[in-house]
Amino acid sequence: MAEVTKIVSGCDEETLDAVASVYQLAAPSLFRASSIKMAEAAKLVENAQRDVYEDKLGYVPSVYVLMHANTGRFGNNREVSDTNERWICDLFAMNFNREGYCFNQRNSSIYDLTRMQPQPYWPVNHLLMRIKYDINQPITFEKGEKRHQEDWENTKGAAEIKEEKYILTTLPEGEVLSRLNSKKDFRDARELYREKIAVILGQKIPSKEEMKREAEVTENEAFARYADSPAEAKEYLARAEYHKQQPAASVEDGVEPDTEMTSFHERSSHDIDIAFKDDALTVTVDGKPAVEDLSLGNTQRGGILLGADWKSDAWSQRNLADDVYDGVFDKFTVLSNPGKDEKDEKVLFTMQYTGLEHYEHRAKEIWEAILKWFLTYL
Repeated sequence: MAEVTKIVSGCDEETLDAVASVYQLAAPSLFRASSIKMAEAAKLVENAQRDVYEDKLGYVPSVYVLMHANTGRFGNNREVSDTNERWICDLFAMNFNREGYCFNQRNSSIYDLTRMQPQPYWPVNHLLMRIKYDINQPITFEKGEKRHQEDWENTKGAAEIKEEKYILTTLPEGEVLSRLNSKKDFRDARELYREKIAVILGQKIPSKEEMKREAEVTENEAFARYADSPAEAKEYLARAEYHKQQPAASVEDGVEPDTEMTSFHERSSHDIDIAFKDDALTVTVDGKPAVEDLSLGNTQRGGILLGADWKSDAWSQRNLADDVYDGVFDKFTVLSNPGKDEKDEKVLFTMQYTGLEHYEHRAKEIWEAILKWFLTYL
């Protein structure tokens, strides 16, 4: 039978010593909680946890995952952490305490293991890339559908064809590069105009002062949420409101813009058109010009490459070790227009379904929608 730890406390040190001396006669293992409130709360929470597991599963599982800890402890509060640690060790055989990597060393604490937290939007190669470099072992990446496989030569990272998408996954803290194989007379632009998409689309770029003010507001709101008393929470909320009312110079006022930090979870989708005419290059993003009639020094026959790279200034609060990035090219198409009218355009390559393939895919979508409706409502 497993040894049971008894949690004890008292209104003062003298009372705690007396209570502990009594319980030591029956319980070989004691944990001294910092307060009676803490001891009772721990008992309630852990007993409720055990009851839920036994009611829903019929048993308490051996493995536990403490979500979003990442504090180096078993909770944000030191006293809560100590209590959590004791109960976790009593109830479970092992505990995954921190987010980060899927690989743990032999000397890792069995109750302080790291684990990777995959996101539902990850392409399969994102997960495989993370695993490969965590375990330092060779791995086979998913290539996807056979259609168009022969049209691409992937030189870095991993690439998957999924329906009308070409999904590129970078190396950890690196890049991915894939070349379109074709005998057509493509031209090669060595370096496109590199500008922030937000700037191209005319979105407001916050200044460093504005972002500092927002951080101070968020910080005090967080402190209020976890305050020890209503009075303390009220004080933090007052500070948050104070910071909200403080003026902060904007980029328009001449202050340096804050464009360094980009969350991995701020996903976006954009329509990008790249056009060559004579010796000039034009790029539009969502219908807005990024660069117009850029003169090209090299207009000899070249190639078309798709790529993506991971930025060192990117960050992720939910998964601190995510060093892989995905570039998804949906319905990628290459057109040639030797004439002046739009009707003269000729498709040199496309990832889109065409002809019979298009109708087969559309019929499949309709059938899946009907089946989903029947399963939902009947």
